[in-house]
Parts: sequence; structure tokens; C-alpha cells
Amino acid sequence: MKVPAFLGHVITANAVVSGIGRGGIYCSPNTSCDETAGCHSCGACSTEKPKRRLFCPVADPDAYTVGQCIRISYLALHDLAAAGIVFGIPLFCALAVSLLWHLLFSPTADSPGAIFATLSALATGFLFVYIIERVVRTLFPVTIVTRK
Repeated sequence: MKVPAFLGHVITANAVVSGIGRGGIYCSPNTSCDETAGCHSCGACSTEKPKRRLFCPVADPDAYTVGQCIRISYLALHDLAAAGIVFGIPLFCALAVSLLWHLLFSPTADSPGAIFATLSALATGFLFVYIIERVVRTLFPVTIVTRK
């Protein structure tokens, strides 16, 4: 499936396997990873530094080893699209419910019910973000291009 231009683009990059999980592997994108790099040469496997870990579903995770270099393809969202999804949707839900509460129940605008309704809408917005993230992860999974 082609990625819409406003959403982001697909990046193909070298990566190192940083963990093996149930049903797939965890890998960290690393531009310096090559055939001779291992677990200690690039630092992607170390726990001292924060790193980006991507889950890649594979049929046989035991065929991979920690520190192995691979080439992966993954979706990179544009910063503005990601910020709009993560911050915009929950904020819009909270503001819409707050405005609706104010229009419908104006005398009780400062009641605990208004606060509860706004916080519930904010939580619902975060639920929408989670659902969107799951759909995007299903439509554009991390894939292994080549094994090294």
C-alpha cells in the first residue's frame, strides 16, 4: 500500500537486531551498521543510551541473533502529522465536549460533571490515537528487506 504524501514516507535503513520477542524481533535503525558490525560496535544494543526500537513481525524469530545487521523498511511520519495525531485529536475531543457542555448546561459550567466530561473526552481522544496507531502499524508494518 502506498503511503499518502501528507502522512509520511517509507524509509529503508540498516538496523541491528536488539532483541527477540514472541512473533518477531526488535530492531534499532542504525546507519553505521554493516556486515562487520556487531552488538558492541554500534551501541544500538547497549542499554545506556536511549534508542528507537521497532518491532518487526517475522515467521521465525529464532533465526535471528542479537547484534545481527539487517536492512529494514519502515514508515516515518512527518513531524506535523504525528504531532497533529498525538496532540490534536485528544485536545479537539476535550475542547469539543467542553464547548458542548458550556452551550447545553451553561449555569453548571464549573461543576464536577463538566470536569468529568472533559477528562472523559480527553481519554477518549487518547483511545482514538491508540486505535489509529494500531491501524497504521497494521497497514504499514516494519519489514525486513535483506539479512546480512
